[in-house]
Amino acid sequence: MKPVMQVMACLLLLVSPLAFAADSDVQNLIENGGFEQSLSEESDLPAVWVPFSSKSTVLGITNAAAYSGEKSLKLSGQEVPNAFQGVNFIMPVTAGSRYTFSGYVLNDKKNPLKGTAHGMLVIEWKASNNKEVARTLSKLWDSGLSRLRWERFSIDNMEPPKDAVTAIFGIHYCEGKDGAKGSFFIDEVTLIEK
Repeated sequence: MKPVMQVMACLLLLVSPLAFAADSDVQNLIENGGFEQSLSEESDLPAVWVPFSSKSTVLGITNAAAYSGEKSLKLSGQEVPNAFQGVNFIMPVTAGSRYTFSGYVLNDKKNPLKGTAHGMLVIEWKASNNKEVARTLSKLWDSGLSRLRWERFSIDNMEPPKDAVTAIFGIHYCEGKDGAKGSFFIDEVTLIEK
């Protein structure tokens, strides 16, 4: 009985480092997920991200709050009913792979989300003709979002739908029917492919 336990202990010691080594090979596909880099010295728009807006762009890199590093991305309300804005990261996707898109979000203490304001992570799956095949949303955050503690939001382990060749990974601020007030910060955004 004792030799069997010794053999099992030795096997466990040999296999354990391999399990942890596999996780260390995982890398963030978004180069500027911490929002430490802007497009230029004159801009507060984040490098590698593509901004979008229905009216005006009220977002930018700030050092007012950070989950890690020194900066985060701050998105503020346009105060226009049904307005929306955000940033996208666009890349090709591989059939059979699985993608996890996540980030840490904090309500602004000085200017918290109010009214119908809400945010979310979004994956828009696109076919080769650039038509949307499907859309996947994270859980929404709204005025109930913590002002004290960063909260992780994610879309986990998603496989591209049939015919999807590209995906748009987005951070969205939606104002809702009444227009919105307030801001939120997002930081340490990651995109992992397995």
